[in-house]
Amino acid sequence: MELPPGFVILHGENGAGKTSLIDAIAYALSSKPASRRGIKQAELVRKGSTSASVKLYFELGPRKYMVERRFGINKVTEAYLYDLSSKRRIAHGTTNVNKEIAKLLGFESVNAAIESMFVPQGRLTELIELGPSELRDKVIEIVGIGKRENIINKLNEVIKVFENRASKLELKAKLYKQQQEKLKNLKKRRNSLAIKVNEERKKLSEIESELKRTEEKFEELKKKYELYNKLNEELSKKVAKFNEIVEQLKELNVSDEMVYSIKEQIKEREEALKERASIESDLIQLREIKQLIEEIEKLKKELMKINVDEETKEKIEEELKGLREKKELLRADLSIATERYNNTLKDLERKKTSLMKIKSMLKGKSLDELIAEIVLLEDEVEQLKKREETLRTLKAELEAKLSLVRDSLEALKRSEGKCPVCGAPLSEGRKKELIEAKVREEEKLEKELMHVIKELKEIESQLKIKERELERLKEVYNKVEAILDNLGYNDIVSLENDVHNMENELKDHKGQINNIKKEYDRVTRREKELSLELEKVMRDLKRKAELTAMLSEKEKSLRYGLSRVGLEDPTEVNRILKEYEKKIEYMRKLEDEKVRLEKLLDELQEKLRKKSELEGVKKSIEAEIEAIRSEISEMKFDPNEFKRVMEKYEEIKDKKERILEELKKHEGMLKELENQIEEKIKEVKDLENSAKEYEEIRNYIDFLNSFKAKIPSIYNTISEGFRKAWEAEANKLLQNFDLSVSSIRINREKKGRSEGWSIEAIGDSGRELKVDSLSGGEKVGVSLALKLALVKMLSKGKVSVLILDEPTVNLDEERKRRLKEILLRAVGPTLHQLIVVTHDQEVLDVAEHLCRVKKGSRGSEVICHSQ
Repeated sequence: MELPPGFVILHGENGAGKTSLIDAIAYALSSKPASRRGIKQAELVRKGSTSASVKLYFELGPRKYMVERRFGINKVTEAYLYDLSSKRRIAHGTTNVNKEIAKLLGFESVNAAIESMFVPQGRLTELIELGPSELRDKVIEIVGIGKRENIINKLNEVIKVFENRASKLELKAKLYKQQQEKLKNLKKRRNSLAIKVNEERKKLSEIESELKRTEEKFEELKKKYELYNKLNEELSKKVAKFNEIVEQLKELNVSDEMVYSIKEQIKEREEALKERASIESDLIQLREIKQLIEEIEKLKKELMKINVDEETKEKIEEELKGLREKKELLRADLSIATERYNNTLKDLERKKTSLMKIKSMLKGKSLDELIAEIVLLEDEVEQLKKREETLRTLKAELEAKLSLVRDSLEALKRSEGKCPVCGAPLSEGRKKELIEAKVREEEKLEKELMHVIKELKEIESQLKIKERELERLKEVYNKVEAILDNLGYNDIVSLENDVHNMENELKDHKGQINNIKKEYDRVTRREKELSLELEKVMRDLKRKAELTAMLSEKEKSLRYGLSRVGLEDPTEVNRILKEYEKKIEYMRKLEDEKVRLEKLLDELQEKLRKKSELEGVKKSIEAEIEAIRSEISEMKFDPNEFKRVMEKYEEIKDKKERILEELKKHEGMLKELENQIEEKIKEVKDLENSAKEYEEIRNYIDFLNSFKAKIPSIYNTISEGFRKAWEAEANKLLQNFDLSVSSIRINREKKGRSEGWSIEAIGDSGRELKVDSLSGGEKVGVSLALKLALVKMLSKGKVSVLILDEPTVNLDEERKRRLKEILLRAVGPTLHQLIVVTHDQEVLDVAEHLCRVKKGSRGSEVICHSQ
């Protein structure tokens, strides 16, 4: 499959093989998968196969390369790297290929490349979630700062970053003086306008004084004017009131004779209503008797509806007893099943712990492999011991020969004229020849002896190492055997099988417990239902008894009531009741008539009272009208004078308004100038900060250049330089993401001996924000900027690739949408190629190229197309 430049999405359902594809890319580059760390190489081989291979073609600038790795179960891993542009093999073997790939990509190691370029599932925001010491240690490990040469290289990169920053700030430093001059001119205009505003304020003060004097006179006349109007208004009201009373007196048409006539009519009706109390008393008793008859009928109907007896109650109680006995049996079964489950679980945990301990001791080997290794070591030790014995024998022989040669040499040197061995005559020339021959023989034997001693020492050293290793392996074997014996097993496979079987048995026990619980719950529900049903039956029986008693009591009361009204037949009650109700109706009409007459009497009496009252009010108002007319005459108020003062007052007010308007306009201009000055001060301050930053950066660059000579003694300064460069590069990339975060800081923190880095965000308003408080989209944007900055810096700008595995996992809709926007902004200006692995349909629309991954009968199938 081919992954083109730009935004590429690998999409497929879970289990389709998406992650295997990016693991294959990572394995091709580094001999390790990106997502499945710690996995054994044999576990990467597809089930049913004995070997696997991967070929990765990649481009760096104009050149093309291909890396191939082949591996298998119990096979040596093969690795090859080819330069396809020059058609030659660059390297072979895992170590050499890894070194060359790291060199090509610009990283210190392939591990640093994988850590930088690949983002496994769930680790998109890892850099901002790590603690300070964890973040620093991780980055330093990726960067490879621990080596001096690496630090020097990284320091050069830091200097370059600051050189670039200094070149950008140089123009701002030049602009600083120009902006200062503009600020000076703005302040000059501000001061001139401020003088004008003060003059206008002075004029305003004078006008306000004149206005105050005029206003005092105006207010004095205004009070008289208001009193004058008030008195005239009051006079008009009094006159109108007087005329109204005259009219009311004309309308009141009432006399004492009319009142007397009404009182007589009321007395006649009161005489006719005296029998009403007796009739109403009998009517009440008849209505009570009628209500008793209706209640008796209602009780009889309710009794007919209750259809329960003692037999129903006994059946329910018998079934409840059976269910409670069954519950006791189920409790006992559950207790037994739970005990079995706990015993099996305890035994399983003990065996699993032992199995894990054995595997930890074997370190990935099988017991047979350990035995084979012990046997092989024993053979090697045996061979070394045999060789040691041979060398010791040879050493003894050589030492004996050397001793004989030295004795012969000494005898020859002491001999005079004859051979010390056979006694034959020996000339000086022959003696010299024999001595020289013995010396040569001695030297030869010494050389042979030294060679043997040297080899013997090497054999002894090897033997010591091999014996220690053999002793260690035997100790491991004995411990493993002891654990297996303690558990009662002959081999690990039996233990593993037994653990597997016990896990299945544990599931069976769990199922049995669940079945018992289900049956217990069913019985409990039925018991509850029957209990409720029994309660209802008991209530019905109780109600039946209560209704029977109530019916007897009501019938007794009915007989008593009938006797009081002189009746025997209850059916006569309705007829007599109707007769009494007609009488009461007639009494009510008489009552209404009486009420109407009483009301009329009250009205006539009220009119008489009101007529007398109005006569008195009329006289009072006449006196008040005369008093008001006298007060108006005494005021001596001139309306024309009030008009002249009011016009002058309005004229001064208008003048004040005009001055105020002009003052407001100039104050607005002054405020605008103040704002411009404030903005300019800010601009100048920014430029001043840039100028200072430029000077600081230049000084810092000089410091870094001089610091290179002190690299062997100080490493922390290097890491600080990288931290600042990382921060600068991340902030430059962050500008492409359109976040409310304007920049980030990578702060150095030190607590005791512990040292670390913490990430801090700066909002658009300049406010410092903790990364924990950022929104989901802002966290993603900051994390990507930090990650991309690492890739760019560590690869020295050679690599512009990022691979994300399931970045949308656990993201809500808003965070997904924000991630899509950030990824779209990242591709192009900051990333040459972005590969995203996902099963999420919602992010497919943003990709330039889409590769669909499906699970086929013979593995994963991939279909790619451009969108």
